[in-house]
Amino acid sequence: MNKDDQMKVFTTLRDEFNNRCQQDQTFFHNVCHFNKTMQFTVSDSGDTYHFRIENGRAGDVIEGPATKPDVSMDAPMKKILGILVGQIPPTRIIMEPSVKIRGAPQDLMFINKFLLKETPRIREIIKTLDI
Repeated sequence: MNKDDQMKVFTTLRDEFNNRCQQDQTFFHNVCHFNKTMQFTVSDSGDTYHFRIENGRAGDVIEGPATKPDVSMDAPMKKILGILVGQIPPTRIIMEPSVKIRGAPQDLMFINKFLLKETPRIREIIKTLDI
């Protein structure tokens, strides 16, 4: 998968999060306190992307590592996609040897909710990518 396709995945993840915050007040209320930087490293290509969530809004996806990420995932792209579309259940993620997730336990619980809620649009995007 090329960098443009990788960026498209993470941008879609960000957009879906922001759309849900605008449309679902309960969801927004649950995430508005989460002010963290999330980083994804695609281990098979070495590419890294990050974005910051502040006050219930995810900012621009930036290529490259964050200065100090609060939550990070390092995994092959196929594993990242499997997590995003729910093929790899949250209970199994920590047992995946090729997936490394770092962050405070409460932040990781938030990520679990955040990632699994965005799967329908991510599934659509994946169908269009060169995988």
